[in-house]
Amino acid sequence: MSILFAIACGGFDWLRGNKDPKAVFMLLYGLCVSAIALNDPTSIFIMGVCFAIGSAPGWSDAYGAIIHDRPMSQDRPLWWCIGPLRTNAYASQAVRALIWAFPCLIASIFIGGAEVGLSIALAHLISLPLAVRIPQDKLHPWKLSEILRGVIVGLLVTLA
Repeated sequence: MSILFAIACGGFDWLRGNKDPKAVFMLLYGLCVSAIALNDPTSIFIMGVCFAIGSAPGWSDAYGAIIHDRPMSQDRPLWWCIGPLRTNAYASQAVRALIWAFPCLIASIFIGGAEVGLSIALAHLISLPLAVRIPQDKLHPWKLSEILRGVIVGLLVTLA
């Protein structure tokens, strides 16, 4: 069952970023990942909400800059893009991964499931560079990276 949830995470990650209502897909993605790691329904719900909170802030332009091998746009930086994070796409990507993981890591102090937060951070650092290097015919690297990230998160939690 965990493998099915891990695969479903790929779809939820893409839906979270591309379809409305995004908040619903963020929560479903978080509940799916949390159900792999935790057994108690209350803990699954808490971790799922923390996951959704962490995934809510935007990605800035780091994703697009990495995918298209160009400098980051300076037009509308997000609140967390300060200093070198405004120009260094890989540093920005790494900090964004930590922002996504942070609420889950805090929750794990009280309910367990640290692997959820840790897998989020690690999957972010793996999925985008991997997606850019995989030859694509019809699947855009952005979409591929979201699907890969979700599956990698689910698999890492399953293996933990």
